[in-house]
Amino acid sequence: MRNLRYVCLVLAAHLLLAQSPDRSRPPEPLPVKEFRFPSYTEERLPNGLKVFIIEDHEQPTVTLRLQVAAGDAFDDIPGVAYVTALMLTKGAGKRSAQQIAAALDSVGATLDASSSGDFSSVAATTLKKHLRLVLDIFADVVRHPTFPESELQKLRPQLIAEIRQERAWAMSLAQAMARKVAYGENHPYARHRTEQNIERIQVADLRRFHERYYQPQNASLAIVGDVKPGEILPLLRQTFGGWKKTRELPPPQLPEVRPMPNGIYFIARPGSVQSSVVLTAVTVPYVHPDYDVLDVLAELLGSGFGGRLFRTLRETYAYTYAPFAFQTGAKVINRIALGADVRTPVTDSTLQVIRRELEQLSQNPPTEEELNRIKQAMVGDYLRSFERPEFVAQLLQRADLYGLPKEQLRTYPQRIMGISPWQIRDAAARYLQPMALRTVVVGAPEVLPKLQALGVVYEYTTELEPAPTYQPVGLSVEQVLERYSAAVGGKKALESLGSLIQQSRISMQLQGMTVEGELVRKWKAPNKVFSQLTTAYFQQRSWSDGSNVWVELNGVRHEITPREQQKEKLQAHPFYVAFLPELGFQCEVLGKKGDYLVLKARAPYGGDHLYYFNASSFLLERAEKLEPSPQGDQPVTETYRDYIEVGGLRLPKEVTVESPWGTFRLENAYQLNPSLEDSEFQPPAEGQ
Repeated sequence: MRNLRYVCLVLAAHLLLAQSPDRSRPPEPLPVKEFRFPSYTEERLPNGLKVFIIEDHEQPTVTLRLQVAAGDAFDDIPGVAYVTALMLTKGAGKRSAQQIAAALDSVGATLDASSSGDFSSVAATTLKKHLRLVLDIFADVVRHPTFPESELQKLRPQLIAEIRQERAWAMSLAQAMARKVAYGENHPYARHRTEQNIERIQVADLRRFHERYYQPQNASLAIVGDVKPGEILPLLRQTFGGWKKTRELPPPQLPEVRPMPNGIYFIARPGSVQSSVVLTAVTVPYVHPDYDVLDVLAELLGSGFGGRLFRTLRETYAYTYAPFAFQTGAKVINRIALGADVRTPVTDSTLQVIRRELEQLSQNPPTEEELNRIKQAMVGDYLRSFERPEFVAQLLQRADLYGLPKEQLRTYPQRIMGISPWQIRDAAARYLQPMALRTVVVGAPEVLPKLQALGVVYEYTTELEPAPTYQPVGLSVEQVLERYSAAVGGKKALESLGSLIQQSRISMQLQGMTVEGELVRKWKAPNKVFSQLTTAYFQQRSWSDGSNVWVELNGVRHEITPREQQKEKLQAHPFYVAFLPELGFQCEVLGKKGDYLVLKARAPYGGDHLYYFNASSFLLERAEKLEPSPQGDQPVTETYRDYIEVGGLRLPKEVTVESPWGTFRLENAYQLNPSLEDSEFQPPAEGQ
C-alpha cells in the first residue's frame, strides 16, 4: 500500500510538471472576442431633436448628453460659447444656481456643461429612480437658462484667473501658438480666450448665442443606461416637446485654412530652465480616408513608452521625460502636433532629432511588429472605452454631427488593424514633409541664436502677438534706476525709509475657486520682514530677522530652501528694485519695447527678471521673474497699477501676481515709518 501511494505521488508530480507553464515564453493571448457595437434606438422628435437611446441594464443609472452643433469656432467674441455653457447651470427656469446644485446633490446626481471647437454639450448622470427630477432640471438648463448678471460677475474673475494660469505654463502657450500657426491667425479653430475678451462678454452676448444655436433641430440627445425606448420617449416628449426652433440656421461656413509662413515661432520667457517645443502641420477633415492613418502615425510617434519619440528623446538622448504626439479630432480640418518639454541647452538638438525621425519615417516604413504593437494598443483603448456610458453617446453624436457613417463606428477595429506600414510611410511623406511643418518654441531668450541657426525665426509675446523689437535708448542701468528712484520719491528718501506697514485686501483665484483674505506685511530696515495672510481656509505667516527666514502654515512650521531664503532677504525692501546692483543683481538695459523701457536683471540666487518701466513716468508697471519654490523654479508676473502718494513716496495701490498656483490681486494701503520692535520679526515658539 505504501509503495502504491509513493507511485501515485510521483505520477501526480510528473503530471503537474507537465502542466506547468513555460515561464521562459510569454503566455499566448486569449482568444479574441468578437466586438459587438452596442445596439441603440434612433428617433427624431417632431421639433427636429434627434434622440439616441442606448440600453445598458447592468446598473440602475442613466446618463444624458445633449450636444449642440455650435462651439468655440462659432463665437463672435472668443469665449462666448464657453461662458454660455458654464452659465447654463447658474440659473434656469425657476431655480437659482444654488437651488440647482442643492437638488442635484440631494439625489447624488451630476450635471455639467462645456464647449469645444465644433459643439457645446450638457451632460448629467443619475440613478434611474431620480431620472424624472434630473431630466426636468436638465431640460430647464438647456431650454430656459436665466443667465443671472450676478453669476456672470462671480464667474468672470475665475475665468480670467484660468487664462492667466494657462499663460503661466509654457506648453499651454506653445499649443495655443501652434493652433494659430497651423490654421492661420484669424481662423476660428485658432481662437484663444484672453482677459480682455472675458471682460467684454456681457449677458446679452450669452443670450444671443443661446437663442441662435441652442435649438432642437441643431442638437442631438443621447440617453445611455437602464432605460427602454418605450419608457423614456414619453418623458422626452414631455420635457423637450415644447422646445421650438426660433429661426433657420444656415450650414456653418468656416474659412479656409491659411497657415502662417513656414519657420520657427519663438515666445521668450526669461529665466526658463526648459523649452516647450511643438512641431505641427495641418492634416485632413475627420471623415477623410487618411484620418485613421494619420491617427496611427501620431500614435507611432508619441504613444508613451512605445512611441519613437520616447525611444529617442528620452531613452537615447535623455532630453525629456514625456514626449508626445497627437492628431486633433475636429470636423472641418485637423492638425498633427508632436514635441516635448526639454532642458534649455538641448532645445535645438531636440528639434534636429525630431526632424530626423520624421525624415526617416517618410522614407522607411515601420516594421510590421512595431506597427502592430501600436495598432493593438489603439484598438484596445477603443474597446475599453465602451465601459464608460458617455463614450458611446459621444461616438454616436459626433458621427451624426460630422457626417460619419455609423457603420464605421462598428468597423473601427478592423480598419485600424488593416493599416499597412506603407500607408504610414506615405502619410509621413505627404503630411509631415519639412515645408508643411511649423515649429513653436517657448523658452529662455538665450536659445534664440541657436534657433536662428536652424531657420527663419518669428518672435511673439506671451499674448501671442508679434514681439516688438527693442529700440536703443542710450541710458545706462544706473540712469534707468535713478529715474525710477526719482519717480517714486527720490533715492535719499528711499535710503532713509526706516519701516513700512502694508495692509492689503487680497482676492485669490486658486484652481477656479475665489478666496478672499487680508495680508499684513511689516518691514524694518534694512531687511527685516513679517507677513501674515489670513483667509477663511488658512493662515500663513513668515518672519525674517535679516539672517533667517521662517514660514508657517496653519501653525505648522515648514522648511524653505537656501535659495528661497536668499530671495526673501534680497527682495525685502519695498523699493528693492532701486538697489538691484547693490544687492548683487547683474543688470542690463535691453531698450524700449512699446510703451516700456525694459531692464533685465539676473538674480544672485539664479533666474532672470525683466522689469518694465513706463517710458514716460519711469514708474515700474510690470515684473516678470523666475522664482525658486518648493516645486522648482516657477514663472511669476507682477503688475503694479494706480500709484498713490504716501508720505512723499509713491506706492502701487493695486498689485496683481500671476503664477502657476493662481492669481492674486491686492488692494493696498500703507503706513510709513511706524514704530516696530525687532521681536516682531522672529517667530514665537511653535504652536503659538
